[in-house]
This record gives sequence, structure tokens and C-alpha cells, in this order.
Amino acid sequence: MMAPLPKSRLQSSLQAFEKVGVDYGGPFLTKQGHGMTRAKHYLCLFTCHTTRAVHLEMLYSLDTDSFINAFTRMTSRTGTPTYVISDNGTKFVGAEPELRELVEALDADRIMQDSSKYHPILVVYLRH
Repeated sequence: MMAPLPKSRLQSSLQAFEKVGVDYGGPFLTKQGHGMTRAKHYLCLFTCHTTRAVHLEMLYSLDTDSFINAFTRMTSRTGTPTYVISDNGTKFVGAEPELRELVEALDADRIMQDSSKYHPILVVYLRH
């Protein structure tokens, strides 16, 4: 029997990638140039919970900085999600305090002044 769906999958949204699941894949061995130097690359898979759309990012390592860079590239293309769910991988657990620190460092008053009153501020919450 299949496990029940998460609550975030049951609530529909009009925006794609508002609720996101993230996971890693790999390693994949790639050839670099004519010298055929092999290098390990990894895949960061972001999945929209509502539409099941997929966004892929290539990573060069499994460290926290690589994940934060991939997350930044994804959000610059698809928008900031309101909900992110992942497994308890070390790169996700390591990235969570850094992302919370970045959110806390934002000047909310300045953002409210510079943005329109019709655009709410979205804060990313990472779940363990």
C-alpha cells in the first residue's frame, strides 16, 4: 500500500514551485574535453508538489555551499517557495541554519518600503 500524500500535495496553488521537494541524484561521471578527464557531478532535483514539474541543477560536490548555490539558482528562475521538504541529508541539515541566518539578516522594514503592498514577503522554511 502506498503511504498517504503529504498535506502540501493536497492544497492546490496557482503558482508552480510554491511548494517544493528536493533530493539528490548521482554521482554521474562526465568527460571533460578531448582529454577525457572524468569528473563526478551530482544532480539536485527540485519537484513542484502541485504540478509535479521538475527543475534540475547540476552540482560539482555534495557540500552545503553547492546546495545553497543550486537553491539560489532555482529560486531566481522559479520564484521563492513557501514550503520546502527534504530528507535528513547532511547537506540539507547543514544548509538550514545558514538559510535561516540569511532570512533573519533581511531588513524587513526596508523590503516593505521598497516593495509594493500587494507583494507579500515569502520566507523559506526548511523542514527536517
